[in-house]
Amino acid sequence: MENKSLSQRIADFVLGLKYEDIPKEVIDHAKMLMIDTFGVSFPSMDEDHAKQVKTAVLKLTNVDQATLWGENNKTTLDHALMYNGCLVHGLDYDDTHAGAIIHPSSSVVTTAVSLGEYLKIDGKQLITSMVAAYEVLLRLGNACRGQMHLNNFHPTGVFAPFAAICIAARFYGESAETIVNAMGIAGSMAAALMQFSVDGSWAKKMHPGWGAHSGMYAFRLAREGYIGAREVFEGSMGLYNAHIRTTEFLDETFSDFYNRWYTKEVLFKFYPVCHMMHSHLDILFEFMDQEKFNYDDIESIHACLSPRAANIVALPPELKKAPETDYLMRFSIQFCLAIASINKRLSMKEICLDWLKDERVQKQMDKITVESAKEYEVTGYFPGKLIIKLKDGRVFEKFQKYETGTKENPAKKSNVLRKYYDNTQDYISKKQADDLVALIDNIENIDNAAQLAKLLAKQ
Repeated sequence: MENKSLSQRIADFVLGLKYEDIPKEVIDHAKMLMIDTFGVSFPSMDEDHAKQVKTAVLKLTNVDQATLWGENNKTTLDHALMYNGCLVHGLDYDDTHAGAIIHPSSSVVTTAVSLGEYLKIDGKQLITSMVAAYEVLLRLGNACRGQMHLNNFHPTGVFAPFAAICIAARFYGESAETIVNAMGIAGSMAAALMQFSVDGSWAKKMHPGWGAHSGMYAFRLAREGYIGAREVFEGSMGLYNAHIRTTEFLDETFSDFYNRWYTKEVLFKFYPVCHMMHSHLDILFEFMDQEKFNYDDIESIHACLSPRAANIVALPPELKKAPETDYLMRFSIQFCLAIASINKRLSMKEICLDWLKDERVQKQMDKITVESAKEYEVTGYFPGKLIIKLKDGRVFEKFQKYETGTKENPAKKSNVLRKYYDNTQDYISKKQADDLVALIDNIENIDNAAQLAKLLAKQ
């Protein structure tokens, strides 16, 4: 039998997947991902980055194709993808797959709902196409084994175009050849840099939306017969050799379609900061609750991380202890542990530059030291270790191997709903929030995705 390229194998899976093939627990998890995604979108609407993206796209040529979430008007599909993707990922509060190190729903849900609204896609097709995209996107990320970050690329942005292509191909009923060419084209659009983690700039916020936008362009070109590289992933000058210099794990990672469902492995974020320090925050809150101490009882906090995580959230310490933007706050373990210990929580309200005027925050950050070692690396997870020493001599130490939301440390739907209602309460009515949840819970029975978009519009 003729050997197929990876993009051909992906195309066979994407076009062959049926709703009936997907286990119920996977569908249920995908629904919760949708609820969480819409929840994190609403508070992002007040942020400067969202206002400026909206202003920019509305100055371009517009036709009524897809809803700008939170608005009462529509715009061109491409502009909606860009804006809605920025809403989802703009606060870094959206879901993550730890092994792939990708925020998947920011491109998957954005594309499925916006394009689904435009094409009037029914609920079963919507959820099936989302799962197809999750399964491909997350395998593409997992095959990197963390090396995208080590080579200064952000895999959420690098791989988002391919998720959009999977969804578009199913919605339009396109051929495997179109998917192969579209992916071959999108490989040349796959770049997303990590410099934001150094200077706190905003580019990362647009990575998923721009990726979905790019994927749609690649798909349109492929539909018209434009030829893309057939070995865009595994080729000697393909994406993996270009970005991480190896294709070692591609075949292994793509060998288990239908047996392993990456969709149900996607984790919810319960703190609006980089996922690589969530275990440290879990430990801090656990000890503060159990042992009944306050921030001013703490003499020192020693945080242990993997080298990969330390490079993103802990180093250099002098920069992380003086974050100049709200985004740098989200990528500073020193700030996050300090503010969390002071307020005994880490919510959206703690990610604010005004907190740096509080002298307690700087004093608390000065108590925090960081250790980086390979022994704190757990493949496919975001582990963490804290050693907390109190002024009275007591010492508390814990290594959390599995962050909240993993199968070893599972999150409940009630946790997701609590986060959703906390995020939406200042932006939409309780009735609108309830109606959105009810519609998603029954998504397989709706006949038009526009019903979903209507509940995401301003009312």
